[in-house]
Amino acid sequence: AGLALFYSLPLWLMALWRQAYGEEAALRLAKRSQARPWTGLRFNRQHSSAAGLRQALTQALEPGCWEAVGAHGLAVAPGHLPEAVAGQSLAGWHDQGVFSYQSAGSQLVLEALGCLGWAGPVWDACAGYGGKSAPLLEAGARASLASDMSRERLRHVPGLCRRLGLAAPMLLLADAGRSPLRRWPGRWRCA
Repeated sequence: AGLALFYSLPLWLMALWRQAYGEEAALRLAKRSQARPWTGLRFNRQHSSAAGLRQALTQALEPGCWEAVGAHGLAVAPGHLPEAVAGQSLAGWHDQGVFSYQSAGSQLVLEALGCLGWAGPVWDACAGYGGKSAPLLEAGARASLASDMSRERLRHVPGLCRRLGLAAPMLLLADAGRSPLRRWPGRWRCA
């Protein structure tokens, strides 16, 4: 209970970690929860410069300071992401749509669920800012509809798609729990 309080973690979570991984590992997880997260980058496989930039970035980083995230991503340790690589600032590469910032966990979830191989049409029923729709589109899935209950979040999807050079899906302001559609010919995901 003292460790949970000290690390601002729910007591049930500390107990679960202790039971599943043991005392030492639970303490390491608690300490890690307070550290700065690694920066996740997802490279736009539809962009001709993405593979080259990913390779140049891994060559510029020290070993142990980065990890591959699936086939098209990287996670970089705090403080190790360079400001420029391959003769251009990272901000410039980002603005050109070569990569996006996305946590490693978010990238891996899409891969683990097999979403990136869906033939479509795909409805991203909880689209938020487009963090699932964009990777689906980059992977060639026909993500033709994106909905969310928040107009504020959903309004960012067209700009994200424009920056990445992707055709934006049709947007729908709706609650996925009370679908406004009677039928959908493809797959949909609310996650």
